[in-house]
Amino acid sequence: MVTRAETPRRKDYFLSVPASLRCFVNIATSSVYGKYATDDEETPPKPTSYYGVTKLAAEQLVLGRQREEGFPACSLRIFSVIGPRERPEKLYPLLMQSILKDTPSPLFEGSLKHARSYTYVGDIVAGFLAVLTRPERAVGEIFNIGSTKMITTGEGIAIVENILGQKAQFDIQPKRAGDQLQTQANIEKARRILGYEPQTSLEDGLVAEAAWYLERIHGRDL
Repeated sequence: MVTRAETPRRKDYFLSVPASLRCFVNIATSSVYGKYATDDEETPPKPTSYYGVTKLAAEQLVLGRQREEGFPACSLRIFSVIGPRERPEKLYPLLMQSILKDTPSPLFEGSLKHARSYTYVGDIVAGFLAVLTRPERAVGEIFNIGSTKMITTGEGIAIVENILGQKAQFDIQPKRAGDQLQTQANIEKARRILGYEPQTSLEDGLVAEAAWYLERIHGRDL
């Protein structure tokens, strides 16, 4: 009979942890909750997109090591980020580009009614700083980081149209599988433990993003 030799359990799959490391911050996403991201961190994740599944897997890899070996880590579930330097394929940069060039902007069927708690990038950074100034409170925890204010995609588009003074045109695309229908960050835990409180309204955030886009991108994009 052929037997398989037992493989000894290894403890060196990960790089050694420097003694100076106080808290490793994993960047997760509201997409781990699935179509509706409105509950607290105790809600069982039900991702509906490949993106949400992979982000949940990464979160659990990090927190699994924290539970098993005491690795100093936490995870921040980030809600939709807007503001200067937003990725060019996201809604608002595409919208600004199309309005300024007078061309149609891609829009997924049904998405005008989707609701999001769009969060200004500065308020997301404030969440990271809250962890870095209180690492002993954050280790082993998951936190929602985002705005508690919810707005539909259609309402957000209207704000951008008003800022730029021109109506948008749209190229309607087929419904996107796994897309979220509603997100509204429940940040009670982050408030209680980290003292986290977002400060910037969506309107002010989009004004800042539009100003950045006009100064740094418009006329230079290909």
